[in-house]
Amino acid sequence: MPLLQVENLSGGYEPTQIFSNVSLTVAEGACVGFFGPNGHGKTTLMKTLSGVIDPWSGSIVFEGVRLNASVERKSRRSRNLNYDVLTRPRMDPKKVARAGLIHVPQGSTLFPDMTVSEILSIAPIAAHGAGRVSDTDAVFALFPRLKERLKLKARFLSGGERQMLSMACGMLAAPKLLILGRTYLGAFAESQA
Repeated sequence: MPLLQVENLSGGYEPTQIFSNVSLTVAEGACVGFFGPNGHGKTTLMKTLSGVIDPWSGSIVFEGVRLNASVERKSRRSRNLNYDVLTRPRMDPKKVARAGLIHVPQGSTLFPDMTVSEILSIAPIAAHGAGRVSDTDAVFALFPRLKERLKLKARFLSGGERQMLSMACGMLAAPKLLILGRTYLGAFAESQA
């Protein structure tokens, strides 16, 4: 059984469809990359897989469990109101994270006034909804710079250090599948140097 199976997935930002009928299978232990120019839907697809953006159609199955409801998308717009805001989404990002599909989006999404230590301490709780023993030693082995910065607020970290911290949070969430935005590849390479 594949870890992730996506069939005929379509989505975008109302009213514009960004991608349509995407199908892919990710086996356990596999590494998959999406490459292409800016503006071709890679980030929108990743946000849809993680439930940040509600999928329009298709199915997302993770470890044999369907993550999105099979309800048809019924977009109703008037000039003054988007009725989709009032309807229940077909996918719950909390359910996705608790299943073990963790998305570390591109950009700085950290709490600027929290210290590195505080941010790392809430990462497992945020993903699983309850305290969980996390392997910070493995994170510090991969990103030793973070151990040096534990008492520093996130706002004072360099761009690369913030990316390392975001990746560390994703790793501490005990992912079964980790989705990384494109800027994180540079942070990972920097940590290996």
